[in-house]
Amino acid sequence: MAELAKALGMKGASSYQRYESEDLFQKKVLPLDMAQRLADIFSKHGIDKAEVLELAGLKSDAPPTLRTNSLSEAHKSEFHFPLPASKDLPIYGMAEANSSKEFASFTLGQSPIAMAERPPQLAGVNGAFAVYIVGDSMYPRYKSGETVYINPHLAYRAGDDVLIELRDKSIMVKELVREDKDHWVFQQFNPRKEMKIKKADIAKISRVTGASGV
Repeated sequence: MAELAKALGMKGASSYQRYESEDLFQKKVLPLDMAQRLADIFSKHGIDKAEVLELAGLKSDAPPTLRTNSLSEAHKSEFHFPLPASKDLPIYGMAEANSSKEFASFTLGQSPIAMAERPPQLAGVNGAFAVYIVGDSMYPRYKSGETVYINPHLAYRAGDDVLIELRDKSIMVKELVREDKDHWVFQQFNPRKEMKIKKADIAKISRVTGASGV
């Protein structure tokens, strides 16, 4: 527990202990940001990120072949659970939608943290993916814990919901409002306000095509 607290940047085991105790932490699930941090830590020790994220109430319905990251390649070959064709959409991370922050704090991972069922609008779309929503700034359109679907090839225009990837690798989901010479302007709903971001700070904007509930 002390080593885990240190890895989380906490002063000592007592700072982390409440997350391990039902008496001290009287909630059914962990906060999503804490679960992601724990997933990053445990993945270095062969624990599948999807398993850790279940502690935040994010259930993956992926078959067992996706849950064998800690096995050797030789042992993996002993498992024969084919992936259903509809369960092939990668979830690459969590997009910030937290009204207490101006910019995102979560990043798009290099490998999937879970797999989702591919919705009809993404059938046959190469490079399509999904992210989990964290926070409440896009409520009631999106709730924290929902999955949003991304088509990186679609054109976007004012009024579209988009995934914004900043050059510092962080991501967020907002509504596109307009652009000017040097900025993109986005809208959040809770509280309702506009966010102006320099074009130079944005690596990519991708269209959101839908969402599914928790």
